[in-house]
Amino acid sequence: WPGRHFKLNPDPILRVGGDFRFAALITKSSLFFPMQFDVHTAVHPVHHAIVLMNVGARGQSSGYSDTIDDSHTPYFRELFAMTHEWPYQTYAKAGRFVPAFGLKLDDHTTRTRREFELDTSLPETRVLGVEVGAVAAYPFFQASYFKMKSKFVEPDPWDIFDVDDGWGSAFNAGWRDLGWSVGASAMLRRRPLDQGGDTDTYALYASFNPWYFSQHIPLTLQGEIDAGTAQRASGLDQKKLVLYGEVDWSVWNGVNLLAAYDWADPDRDVIADESGRFQFGAQLTVYPGVTLHSRIRYLGVAT
Repeated sequence: WPGRHFKLNPDPILRVGGDFRFAALITKSSLFFPMQFDVHTAVHPVHHAIVLMNVGARGQSSGYSDTIDDSHTPYFRELFAMTHEWPYQTYAKAGRFVPAFGLKLDDHTTRTRREFELDTSLPETRVLGVEVGAVAAYPFFQASYFKMKSKFVEPDPWDIFDVDDGWGSAFNAGWRDLGWSVGASAMLRRRPLDQGGDTDTYALYASFNPWYFSQHIPLTLQGEIDAGTAQRASGLDQKKLVLYGEVDWSVWNGVNLLAAYDWADPDRDVIADESGRFQFGAQLTVYPGVTLHSRIRYLGVAT
């Protein structure tokens, strides 16, 4: 629709972006280190076809030199071809990607991602597969089938076909309305025990935007609860439970504040292994497409 996006081009042939993150760990002594360096490119030469490439370097807490000398960085975080913009926003893609599951948060340290092999900072999180979906207003669904590398081995940084014997599948579906959304996800992995073993993971998530109903309440709330099982070295099941909640406040145009809490019990059979984490953040959009984002986190561990 003419004018809907004002001066922004919603369908460019070429998109290039960057994501550069730094971190500080403050205990008895302070540690500052590079956290993430990503450069992503999307080429959209013709209608219904796009190729996306995201090359990233994984930061090391030991400093810049170790980050540069790491043999597995930089690497292809994502590399896939996709056909899209079909009726009901149907799409299909093939290549290396992270399966659609739960809330796709941009924080790889969140326990809903890290506990279930969805930590986007790790090369072994990526899979090689196909995904199909439809993301129309308002119901949506995504389903994928994939092959993967051993949980304990980093794949070749540039060979997206470097996978092992295991396979997996994921399904994500729900209803995304203007002021609220609900969804559910399921994912399973089947692989030899020495490659990480079998896993089953399930998620329920939702969001609520009271701002849609009243502009006097410029808030957005979202949350997720995940439960799953993984195989121990003995072959017995290990049960996991993770919770996440977040509230965002749009102070004014281009300025957002957020508060979040996540809690995890990585093994339900182990006493006092739970941990909870508070985090507070601010986002400043200085120009369309350029956002500065900072967070402060506090981790509390059961004793």
